[in-house]
Amino acid sequence: MISPETIREIRQITSDTKIIAISGGGISQPNMYLHMAESFGAQAVFKKPVDTEVLVAEVAKLLDEAS
Repeated sequence: MISPETIREIRQITSDTKIIAISGGGISQPNMYLHMAESFGAQAVFKKPVDTEVLVAEVAKLLDEAS
């Protein structure tokens, strides 16, 4: 998963970049990582295993918002 520090750095460079965070867990529960990613600016978060159709729909939605 992208780290909160990386999300913060991306946001400092550009606020327009869409970020999707995906976590499989790690040492702690995936929900903790995903909550942090959202609080640092990720537009969408997913816990593994990711439903491909839901992920594709979210990517399409974010692309539509960007145009």
